[in-house]
Formats: sequence, structure tokens, C-alpha cells
Amino acid sequence: MKFTGTFFLLFLTVFNLKLTAQVIDSSYFEGIEKWRVNRNINMQKPDGWLSISGLFWLEQGANQLGSGKNCNLKLNEKYNLPNLGTVVLTGEKAEFIPNKKLGITLETKTIIAKKITKKVVVNDDRSDDMSVFRLGDLSWFVIERSGRYAIRFRDNKSPKFANYKPIPNYEISTYWYREARFFKHEKPLYIPTTTTGGGRDSVLSPGYLRFVIEDEVYSLDVMSEDEGNFFVVFGDYTNGDDTYGSGRFVYVEKPKEGNQTIIDFNKAYNPPCAFTEFATCPKPSENNFLKLAVRAGEKSLLDH
Repeated sequence: MKFTGTFFLLFLTVFNLKLTAQVIDSSYFEGIEKWRVNRNINMQKPDGWLSISGLFWLEQGANQLGSGKNCNLKLNEKYNLPNLGTVVLTGEKAEFIPNKKLGITLETKTIIAKKITKKVVVNDDRSDDMSVFRLGDLSWFVIERSGRYAIRFRDNKSPKFANYKPIPNYEISTYWYREARFFKHEKPLYIPTTTTGGGRDSVLSPGYLRFVIEDEVYSLDVMSEDEGNFFVVFGDYTNGDDTYGSGRFVYVEKPKEGNQTIIDFNKAYNPPCAFTEFATCPKPSENNFLKLAVRAGEKSLLDH
């Protein structure tokens, strides 16, 4: 969101958002380069986003998972697994009945590779003790999105690992390292979100950031990701051109004292949906579309 004219002068007066030049030494550039290296390392780890090879939406009742012709959760035939088992969805409760001949194991935070042969209750990805089922290099688990449930399927031998290319980036520039002020919403605000998978939801936003670029004041609503950081989904004029079409993400450190923090667009990064069609990612809300070209951070992938 951009504010101009009278609004701009009001914000400068009331919120004192006039920025001073940032003094940044060479360690800043080294830190961004290290962050980029780690991004590429993490992308190639087992069970990362490159391994995601299927997303199957569940229907109420029995859902058969496998490559067999009678399976409604249809795996690629290359896996030659006619029947991995059955996922039974009853309301919000999911259970998994494994094909006991295969040696499928169950993992949670408290269970390590327990072989299962009978029906088990499934903890979806909202749980701190999520259920993950494994068979060799394959694994799968249940996710919840906007009241719908799906199986997310992973293959740690996916061709995407061998074909992976480093994520392209804009040149690092201190121009995009911006002082920002955090303000709480006067009333609880739920941000309407849509996902690349077509889902709709609303997320509670604790407040918004205001910052200045070229004498214009901009605002972004934030989500509270964890104790130390805000999570921001934003769009800009580069989307669909240099950058991923459905926006990018960036973390912003929560203010330790007062309301001042830094939004560093050099760390703007692609959502998982830029790497796999089997992810579901929030898109920027209307308020979070910046009417400028943010030529910083990660660019779109050349082969996706």
C-alpha cells in the first residue's frame, strides 16, 4: 500500500518515519551471501520442498493411496505401488490403514520408525506431533488447509534434486535495507488470504509495518510467525516478470524495544510454490501489494 501527498506529510509528522542513511559494513554483504548459500543447501536436503511429489485432496470416508487403477489418491505408476493403504477421513479425524505387507513405518516427535500393520490415528500438520509414514525413500503425511485435508507425498529420490539449479538473485543493495516502524492494529484484523491451491482463509494480523522509499510511505500487514519474527507476504511490480508471479515472503525481526525494526528486501524469498506445484502458498492480500518494483532478493526460477 502506498500513501502520498497529505497522508505522506501526516505520517512523517506523527510517526517520525524520516529515515537516516544506514551505515553498513562489508559483514552485511557477507551475511547476505551466506544466507543465500544456506537457502540453496536447505532446498536440497532430504524431506525438503524438492522432494514434494504429490498432493492428494481427501474426501470424507475411505481414500485409497497407491498407483493401482482403483486408487482415488493416484501415485505415479513409476512407483509400482498398487496399494500403500487407505486413509479414512471422518469429519476432522483421519486414520491410516497400511498395507501390512509393505513394512510401512510411522514417525512422530515421540515415535521413531515404528513398523505398523494396523489402523492408526493420524496427527495432521497442525499438531506438534505430526504423523509421518515412510517406505524407503518415500514418505507422506496429512495437511489441513482452510478446512480441507490432503496427503502430501515426498520422494527423496525425485529428479528435481539432480536437476536443481541455484536460486537466482538480484545484486545485494543497501538501498533495500529499510528502517521500519511497527504499529498494532487498533482492532483485531484478520487478513483474507487465498492460496495457489485455490483455498481461502483468514489470518490474524497483530499489526503493520510502515517504511519510506523515495519519499513515499508504504505499509505492509504482518503475521506473527514466532516469538522473534514477523512473517510478511508481499507483492510488487516485478511479480510475473523478474520474480515469482504470486509474490514473495520475507521475515522481519520483531522490535526488541519501542517499535523500530528493519525490513530487508535482500532477504525476500520465493514461496515453496515456486519449486513445486504440490505446495499451497498464501498470496499477498490487496493491502500487501507494493506499488513499486522491489528489485531485491530472490528472482523467479528459470525452469519453473
